[in-house]
Amino acid sequence: MPLKLALIAYLPTDSVTLGFLPAAQQLGWQVTLYTNLPELHHKAYGHLPFEVNIVHAEVFQVQSLIATVSQNGTPDVVFTNSDHLQTQTALLADYFDLPSKPWKAAYRCKNKREMRIQLGETLHHTVLEPHHEVPTDHPYPVVLKPREGVSSKHAYFIEDAATLLERTRHIWAEDPIPLVIEGYLQGDLYTLETLGDGEKTVVLGGFKTTISPPPYFIEQRLDWQPDLPEQLVKDVLGQLEKLGVGFGSCHTECVWDGKTATLIEVNYRNIGDQCDLLLQDLLKFSLFEWVLKIHAGAKLPELNLPRKHATVHYLFPDQDGTVTSAPENQTFVSDGVQAEVQVISNVGDEVDATSSNPSSLGLIRLIGESPEHIQQAIDTLERTLTWHIQPLQLAPTS
Repeated sequence: MPLKLALIAYLPTDSVTLGFLPAAQQLGWQVTLYTNLPELHHKAYGHLPFEVNIVHAEVFQVQSLIATVSQNGTPDVVFTNSDHLQTQTALLADYFDLPSKPWKAAYRCKNKREMRIQLGETLHHTVLEPHHEVPTDHPYPVVLKPREGVSSKHAYFIEDAATLLERTRHIWAEDPIPLVIEGYLQGDLYTLETLGDGEKTVVLGGFKTTISPPPYFIEQRLDWQPDLPEQLVKDVLGQLEKLGVGFGSCHTECVWDGKTATLIEVNYRNIGDQCDLLLQDLLKFSLFEWVLKIHAGAKLPELNLPRKHATVHYLFPDQDGTVTSAPENQTFVSDGVQAEVQVISNVGDEVDATSSNPSSLGLIRLIGESPEHIQQAIDTLERTLTWHIQPLQLAPTS
């Protein structure tokens, strides 16, 4: 009998659409996807060569989620790759006595205040509840970001009290969510990608991340590091252990000042934005299948990871407007570099070049023997990949 997988999801993502669903299909598992946004998932999976059974569920409410999953039959495996649903899914799996991430660890990773408390850090941090009074007596500069946010959304570099007040008002006008103020960290931004089976944790490697200049923190490029600083790895693993992270995949971001690694955030899931698709190709390792198999109780094998170089390079528009022409997706090998171009903004899409979360025109995934060959391929592609953008028409003023 095939294993029955309850896959819990919020928004559709490439990690699920192109990674976990095909992996479950390859394993021969029977998949039921539970989501509060079934229409979006039906649309996202229309091109897949297999059907996905999608069930509406209130995935953010664990009691309702348990009831819905139970009504559809007891699952053999429970899994999510969503930042937002790790705690709920861990509790769901625990209800059915299935392997899962510890729910307390999942909660600590998602809530930045709880993460700092558990780590016992001295890094300045203050939580702001929506529309409450904003204290301004902080050791500037600081970073303002959502307490449960992911990546760079709403993250902003703050130099003084006036800017802090302006940004909190701006964010709360759009989205009244709890925010956190944290001390600004000087150093290089790295990631550490780990995979654990509950008994051992394997370091797959990590990326050195290039971000946009302040005040925003937009990821522009990630370069895979075959040789991470030894102390960085030791520091991060120690902090993950304090948080209780040791089961399943984990994507951790930290700042390395040359001596110490300080966590920025812990995303208790695969790295996203197609970086995990790159890792599967780079590491010659069935990453998505093994993440699922761990949740079915499997133990990790010994891994012989190759020491190649890789890059994910994002392409951004230089103006707001509507895309009138765009290149095609393409894959090729040149001078030993394997490159894949993924178009994100197609004809008719409106793109944004000026906000804190600008539109991506596309991305390039590259694998090669040296950073120099990868850079040569990027330079060539940036000259040849072209999007034409019609500027937005401003409304006439009276």
